[in-house]
Amino acid sequence: MNILFKTPIADRWREAAKLIGIDILTMPGVAGHA
Repeated sequence: MNILFKTPIADRWREAAKLIGIDILTMPGVAGHA
């Protein structure tokens, strides 16, 4: 709940990803297929 009320709107998605163990900064900017 702290994310919802104490985190600026622009940062909420990044903080939510951290809660489930995802570091958004390490994700590639493009996607592909094999």
